[in-house]
Amino acid sequence: MHYGSFEAVKDLNINIPHGGIYGFLGENGAGKTTTIRMLTGIIKPTSGSIEMRGKRFSKVSLADKKSIGYVAQEQHFYPWMTCRDLGKFVSRLYPNWNQQQFSELLDRLNLAPKRKSSDLSGGMKTKLALALAIASQPELLILDEPTTGLDLISRREVMQLIIDQKEMRQGSTLFSTHLIEEVEQCATDIGVIHRGKLLFEGKLDPIVEQMQVFKASKQWLEDHSSTLSVISSEATASGQMKIIAMLDDHQWQSISHEVEPLNERGHLESILIACIER
Repeated sequence: MHYGSFEAVKDLNINIPHGGIYGFLGENGAGKTTTIRMLTGIIKPTSGSIEMRGKRFSKVSLADKKSIGYVAQEQHFYPWMTCRDLGKFVSRLYPNWNQQQFSELLDRLNLAPKRKSSDLSGGMKTKLALALAIASQPELLILDEPTTGLDLISRREVMQLIIDQKEMRQGSTLFSTHLIEEVEQCATDIGVIHRGKLLFEGKLDPIVEQMQVFKASKQWLEDHSSTLSVISSEATASGQMKIIAMLDDHQWQSISHEVEPLNERGHLESILIACIER
């Protein structure tokens, strides 16, 4: 995707699994919002294509938009409309609208049906947008950093709803954030984007489970660097190297007797930093 001579997204290929929550992770300005704006049809890619529901196209059509729910970073509602009015308005746009679910979500999120959107705080508007998007029963729910600017309580409510909505509908979720703990909390899959390029993609649980933390000599690391998927390494006060590497059970068993295992858990943050620094 180009903006003039600036290439905002480069050869991006992401795979959002059906029924999962895809954590789209990257620092501010990495290209997350541009990617989302292409997926939602707000902007047209300057090259490449999008595949959805078995169809490949260069821009999302109006019909396809009806299968996408979208929560932007900032919410803009008609100020004179109440929460109930907005539900009625959105229901006309989505053929699978679930009115009962929308009413239940308003109650769960403490959003009074007769309250005007102009009287809602920023956090309440985000919760309303999420309720509208979920009740639309979309095949793809896209959330662009939905917790930005929220207080602690509102953020917790939104995060829990993102987790729970997976059971409320049949479909996939793309969840964009720069906060690693949010991805660890709710995602089934992750993609790491940096300067418009996808650096890493995979299932979350195997990634975390396969991260091993151990110490070894610098010479040992040099001898094994070509066969190990090393995320990071740093020298310790003792002169040894502290290493974080992605290893399956067989790989770990083959080297565990040669190194000093550390009773530490690898973190997703290590992968993000390593990807960005490469």
